[in-house]
Amino acid sequence: MTKVQQLSGVLIALVLVSVALFVFDGKGGGSDNIDRTRFLVEDTAAIQSVTINSKAFDLKVEKQEGSWVLNDSLAVDPSVMRVMKSILSQVNVQRPISQLNVEEIRELLRNTGQQVTLELNGEEKTFFAGGNVNKTQAYFADADLENIYLVNIPGYNHYLSGIFELTPNQWRDRELFDSNYRSIQNLTIDYADGSQLVLEFEDRFFAVNQLQRIDTAVLMDYLNGFEGFLLNDYLSPGMFPSYDSLLQTEPIAKLNLTDIDASKNRALEIYAKIPGEQFYLLSDGKQEMMVVDERRTEMLLKREDDFKLDDSKEED
Repeated sequence: MTKVQQLSGVLIALVLVSVALFVFDGKGGGSDNIDRTRFLVEDTAAIQSVTINSKAFDLKVEKQEGSWVLNDSLAVDPSVMRVMKSILSQVNVQRPISQLNVEEIRELLRNTGQQVTLELNGEEKTFFAGGNVNKTQAYFADADLENIYLVNIPGYNHYLSGIFELTPNQWRDRELFDSNYRSIQNLTIDYADGSQLVLEFEDRFFAVNQLQRIDTAVLMDYLNGFEGFLLNDYLSPGMFPSYDSLLQTEPIAKLNLTDIDASKNRALEIYAKIPGEQFYLLSDGKQEMMVVDERRTEMLLKREDDFKLDDSKEED
């Protein structure tokens, strides 16, 4: 056999292998017959509950009296719900997973994936969601893990399965305050050094301690800062032992806010920032732990002098 014949034989073999891989990879053969809407939810308004089970955590988000509730008692972050519904309404099956590594991916989903069950008008739809180690490819699979697909949203380059990997704390509503100067009735901050800040609505405007001259611009900015104020994250006991220990110390300040709407009232304890950390620990009456970044926490911790009108300033 000549060298040319040998090379020709190798070339033919490589072509055959390439064709086989193309077919097995789901890009050839019957790829046109793929149901690309296999995991699509056309009417996300029909979703009544979402249950996510994994080896790391279990959670259930359920619509109760028109509101989404996490694990029967906690408010859900509306932005997380919007993202999940948007993904489910647009998810597209790109291709089946290659037969060459389907067993590896099946095992990956079994060990690290999330089993997602949607209740849609009384009917259940179950699938597995996960991805590769680098979170650059998202995989959805049937409930029995028999058929596994690479999924995407055309034009959307983010990792689709990430929404189902959020922990229960990350599903929670992060709105800490939602008050402003129109609704706040009283705000008191008691500091560990014995000083106190009292803002109280009197007659037609706010009194600040016993100050006679108030910088109203500073005061209005401060009060409006409570509107749509989000905490950064919730902490579960054991996640960060240093914060668990901090909860046993005396707080540096206690903040009490009274709103026209009693559901927006807040009573919080604020603890000293751990050196080198970027967050303050806050806790409510249930000793639930929350963290808020340094800049915004210190914006909350105003003192009387911050509202004194500088003699060099003129009020409008």
